[in-house]
Amino acid sequence: MRAEGTVSKGEPLLSIPFEYCLSADTTRKHPLLGPLILEFDGWTGAAGLIALRLLHEKAMGAKSELAPWIEAL
Repeated sequence: MRAEGTVSKGEPLLSIPFEYCLSADTTRKHPLLGPLILEFDGWTGAAGLIALRLLHEKAMGAKSELAPWIEAL
């Protein structure tokens, strides 16, 4: 990222919609994964849920909305 103008201290440079953030909460709200993990109580906690979402998006390949980002990982 490169700023092409003056940036003030504290000025936001980037905004990402929450639905595109990978978190345990967004995984629980995912329409396909959410119902499958209602009773999830794994020892991996939030990291396990985020990993599940990453694996799901990777398996979807080009059909995933996150495909370009997943490919860059």
